[in-house]
Amino acid sequence: MRARDVDSLAEGAFDILIVGGGIYGLAIAREASLRGLRTALVEADDFGAATSFNHQKTAHGGLRSLQSGRLDRARDSILERRALARLAPRLLRPLPFIVGTYRSLLKNRLALAAAFRIDRWLGRRRNEGVEPELHLPPPRLSSRAATLKLFPGVRPDGLTGGAMWYDYQIVDTSRLAIAFAEAADAHGARLANYVEALQPLKETGAIAGMRVRDRLGRREFDVRARLTINAAGAHAGAIMRTFGVARELLLVKAMNLVTSRPASDIALAAPTRGGRMLTLVPWRGTALIGTSQSTDFKTPADLSVSAAEIDAFIAEA
Repeated sequence: MRARDVDSLAEGAFDILIVGGGIYGLAIAREASLRGLRTALVEADDFGAATSFNHQKTAHGGLRSLQSGRLDRARDSILERRALARLAPRLLRPLPFIVGTYRSLLKNRLALAAAFRIDRWLGRRRNEGVEPELHLPPPRLSSRAATLKLFPGVRPDGLTGGAMWYDYQIVDTSRLAIAFAEAADAHGARLANYVEALQPLKETGAIAGMRVRDRLGRREFDVRARLTINAAGAHAGAIMRTFGVARELLLVKAMNLVTSRPASDIALAAPTRGGRMLTLVPWRGTALIGTSQSTDFKTPADLSVSAAEIDAFIAEA
């Protein structure tokens, strides 16, 4: 990547200005620059930090959307998962998941078998254009004996078997974010971190860019663009308010627990006592458990985690 050059942001007008350098903002910058658009991106902190780092490192294929009948969203997830595998094959690996099946209304073997048939049809081209080592097998049901062997600690009472599916694990989320940044930079996009968006520039009632602050150089300047995209993650609500949009953006605090416990090469999924699904995935030789969510709404400043929150998460898991 080229050296950080904030002065270039003030030179002329861009086609697109992206506020936010997480994985969404960087992916937009790559796509826009590939299409020949003059593209700028500002990020108030590090590229690929915050929410783009703190997650379970998994590219899901939309099975959860089937529970709510959202076939369109499930199909979109499958297509986006395939697109990611085509773009960044060296940064992904297939990861099997297993969950126990029990006698229940929505998660019994018959219901899961039906969901898997729909998923197989929606994802019938899931491996098209994907390198062979990244091909994902279709989901399937497993026997009770196999589930007990593959899922240590699964609740045996009422267990009828298991359900297995495959998604991609993102081996290194930071490398993936930087790969998108490098691709955007290689196609002419101007990217600058530690540049904070302050206020929109308005011309004849339309937004024409942003007034920004270089947090390292301690100066403010204008970045002009025909289109400004808000990809600011948890701070998207604050950016919307500067645009004059009063829509409420509700946030919860999400937490994933990195343990010292060794993990096998299969991800385990199980409901908590409250019925919410948690997963344990292998990550760098240990178990990563999540995702816990706060029961009340938070602000972007609520980043610290208390000992009580950790204890409650462990008790839930």
